Amino acid sequence: MNVKTFVASSILSGSIFLSAAMVQAEPTVTLAEVTDVENFFGTRNVKVAFTIERNLYYVDFTETPAALHKIDAVTDAAIPVISPDGNYIAYATGTSSDAATNVQSTAWIVEMSESATPVMVSEQGSGYVPRFVPGSLDPLEVVYATCASALDNKVYVWDGCGKVVAVEIVDGQPGQERDIYTGGSYLGGISYYEDYI
Repeated sequence: MNVKTFVASSILSGSIFLSAAMVQAEPTVTLAEVTDVENFFGTRNVKVAFTIERNLYYVDFTETPAALHKIDAVTDAAIPVISPDGNYIAYATGTSSDAATNVQSTAWIVEMSESATPVMVSEQGSGYVPRFVPGSLDPLEVVYATCASALDNKVYVWDGCGKVVAVEIVDGQPGQERDIYTGGSYLGGISYYEDYI
């Protein structure tokens, strides 16, 4: 199935697809009508992953009716992204928008199921901004940076801090790892043909 996947954080603002109103217990989320999704994307084969207060949610518009799903075991998620096959979500834990805090982050994947168990794909504290390698299907690959803080006397994280790593995902488990770039940590993934990070 050719599934169009989108990170909700990039389409939430002003979007017709999702709007969240925070309440004390659980968020109230208003979903778009499936016809609106079909009209906008040209298909209803659309999945969206997003976080609310560090909890991980997804909506699968191929379901009838489309419904909001919370992955119960994930309570510290940030920057989620859906795999090219539409079956997994990669995300980071422990991230901070304030680079000065030097928060350590770990890269994880989880199957798109409310009862799924998360799987760590990086070493604890060294997996920043995980992204699936575009077009990777058999096996899936997750790429992440190992550092997100500039070194002493350096201005940018990519200036000699850490490296960019890709790890194969086989049957939902991390497999062989390979270094993509060892001269620094570039955040945000890799191009389809792996010629740009």
